[in-house]
Amino acid sequence: MKDVVAAVDASYPDNADLIIDEQGRPSLKARKSAGNSAEVLKLATAVKDRLPERSLLDPDHPAPALVPSFRAAVGIGGKAG
Repeated sequence: MKDVVAAVDASYPDNADLIIDEQGRPSLKARKSAGNSAEVLKLATAVKDRLPERSLLDPDHPAPALVPSFRAAVGIGGKAG
């Protein structure tokens, strides 16, 4: 374990993403995206095309049927069903 700690400590100056503040707390910098590849964009488009848009307010969506059960479970009226 001491070898691992020594290796990590030795590599700290080369780690541009790691910051240690005045109180000794480590934090990581936010990384900037290199952008999306053509494959990622193609996959995102395919997923979006295959998944229909949903709304919780849509009467055909199953979520409104859960509202009475939720209301009863949290004690604000309604019947558990």
